[in-house]
Amino acid sequence: MRTVILICICNFKRVYCNKKKFFINLFVPIVAIILAMTVNYVTTPSLNIGVSIKGSNENNRIIRLLKRSKNVDIKIVQGTLYKTDVIMGKYDAVVKLKDNSNNVEVYSIKNKKTGEDIKKLIKAYASTNKPLNMENIMKNEQIGGLSEAERIIAFLFTVLLITSVINEAVIIRDREENTFYRFMYSPRSKFNYILGNVIYNYVFSYAQIFLASCIITICGVSIGSSLSKMLLYAMLFTLVITTLATLIVLIFNKELHANMFSAAISIILSLIGGTFISYSKMPKLLKTLSEITPNRWIIKSVHYIQGEAYNSINPMIVLVIFSIIFSLLAFIVNEFKKVEFKQ
Repeated sequence: MRTVILICICNFKRVYCNKKKFFINLFVPIVAIILAMTVNYVTTPSLNIGVSIKGSNENNRIIRLLKRSKNVDIKIVQGTLYKTDVIMGKYDAVVKLKDNSNNVEVYSIKNKKTGEDIKKLIKAYASTNKPLNMENIMKNEQIGGLSEAERIIAFLFTVLLITSVINEAVIIRDREENTFYRFMYSPRSKFNYILGNVIYNYVFSYAQIFLASCIITICGVSIGSSLSKMLLYAMLFTLVITTLATLIVLIFNKELHANMFSAAISIILSLIGGTFISYSKMPKLLKTLSEITPNRWIIKSVHYIQGEAYNSINPMIVLVIFSIIFSLLAFIVNEFKKVEFKQ
């Protein structure tokens, strides 16, 4: 174990020698968060809703609450030509409030779910005076169909996989300089060498997520869970990333090839996993492929840390299984990889 710790510390010293590169790599996830927040802001539409009401104190109260709801623009509709207004694009939907909140008529040509969600919102306002979150409607209308929390976590996974491979590529550099092979034929086990590199990469990646979580908290972005719970979740999140990065690095003999492959596989997994393409709009075959990607279960795990119930399989268990699979594959690749001394 002492050897593993020494290798881990040695790697930190090697990386810190280039302070500029060290800090750029450390703060890369912050760029991912800013990008995710920007994409979320740009792709979140504002629903333009017309409201036709019968004058009553209760209906006026609901109107005031709707006006205070985020990303919703409310206008009072006069006359009976509201359907024409919706067809012509003046409103995304028109709501007719009658005697009580249970008697609501919504007309919209966008999609069925939008109308249903507006009805649920108005019925919910019957028992509260606090403006409610319109995330369900916004999530349905957004490109990609992800909430802000899901998009941030998904972007973090994509970016951290690339940076994790860059960090883990020290193994490839040591192979090229024969350091790895000299260690392999020494009394110490090569397993200790690889484990030391994995632990170094894990600690560095966790530090990146820690900084990212702090920035999320400072910016006031709601992930739906406390910072402490998020940091506990990050332990498993980081494990999936580092085990996959280790597998990629052990497969390739050139650092450039490993970095290019990590960038390509990150984008492919993001596309299939639902980071950029809405899962609900995928064809059946693509949905099946999505279910066997870590990205899909990373997105599902966001609901778990937010305290929501999961349908069948606990996403945390699936992420542990992914980590085990990546670790076993890395072990097999390392055992059977041909030794090539560099001249």
